[in-house]
Amino acid sequence: MNSKTVTINGRASDLNIEPRRNLADYVREDLLLTGTHVGCEQGICGACTVVKDGRPVRSCLTWAASCEGSDVRTIEAYDTDAVMTRLREAFSREHALQCGFCTPGMLITAQDIVRRFAGQTISDKRIRYELSGNLCRCTGYVGIVRAIQRVLESYGDQPVPDLATAPSLGVMELQDFDAIPLEEKTRDESRAQPPAAWQKGTAGALKPSSSWRTRPPRSGPSCGTSCPPWWPACRAPSCRP
Repeated sequence: MNSKTVTINGRASDLNIEPRRNLADYVREDLLLTGTHVGCEQGICGACTVVKDGRPVRSCLTWAASCEGSDVRTIEAYDTDAVMTRLREAFSREHALQCGFCTPGMLITAQDIVRRFAGQTISDKRIRYELSGNLCRCTGYVGIVRAIQRVLESYGDQPVPDLATAPSLGVMELQDFDAIPLEEKTRDESRAQPPAAWQKGTAGALKPSSSWRTRPPRSGPSCGTSCPPWWPACRAPSCRP
């Protein structure tokens, strides 16, 4: 076992771990910072990307013990970062995420791109090259590239603000979960549950059965179609952007 110290999101943490333990498992399982996702575990997908001493790294290929004395930031450290705030808004506006599994690593890489190229004009091809270490199986990267371009253009000739100081984040210990009361109602109306059954709609489209109503359905802005609350947007063709 190694007795070392590393700074994670502004908080000193002891590295009393086995030498072979990687950084991804350490931040997720020991510190319960689960915003860092683990996908391929071979350094290919980029879902586990974190920032070590100012540079994005693959946490699944980084030994936690090798981070002694380093400053490591996971996605949880960027709540108050000005660049990340613009990126989150642009990702939402440009529909740059779907399932969201790659998004934490993608945002960290995008933030690095903005900081290095803000005030410059770069092509979509160059952005795709910079993103080549982060894989997304949903979006086709079009919305992601547009979102990054939007943030780059928003700065123009303005200097990129300094990296926000990571707040000292409290870390829950495993025993702390024993103090969290269990829900007595497993079907509370405030929790949306997936529909138990489906029925065919017009033109073969699937729609929820009428028996599923844990929460009032939403209506599309222009079509009046009732959509389940767990859908992010109305699915009617007339309401699609």
